[in-house]
Amino acid sequence: MDVEKPKKESLALSEPMEVVKPKDEKKRTGYHWVMIGIPHKGNGLDFEKYSWGQNLQEVTINVPVPAGTKSGFVTCEIKKNRIKIGLKAQEPIIDGEFFHPVNPDDCFWNIEDQKMISVLLTKQDQMEWWKYCVKGEPETDTQKVEP
Repeated sequence: MDVEKPKKESLALSEPMEVVKPKDEKKRTGYHWVMIGIPHKGNGLDFEKYSWGQNLQEVTINVPVPAGTKSGFVTCEIKKNRIKIGLKAQEPIIDGEFFHPVNPDDCFWNIEDQKMISVLLTKQDQMEWWKYCVKGEPETDTQKVEP
């Protein structure tokens, strides 16, 4: 009589992973595992420092900031082909080129509950899905977007 052995569950990761090395090699004691590019319910991706989503007309970026952050502490530059977001006297949180151009005059940002920078970008081509928001990010699968 043959007994069927229980099948082991796969250890394959369902989300993309990346090995991130600390910047200061002298302090390195090992590798840090960081999840990147987690699919976002708004047809974009979630990252450690921000998330973005989209519909055909607009892209929304959300950047968490320390509680109590006021608009005067924020730097946000939106140009036709690039964006720079951060807090004054600190390195930018986002600084890069867009997937496609936006209409800067129709874009704006605000602080929500003094803990989130919310940026609304109006796409120039409102009939195309973006594969990424800022150049250098992992790409989202535009075949799986939900209109």
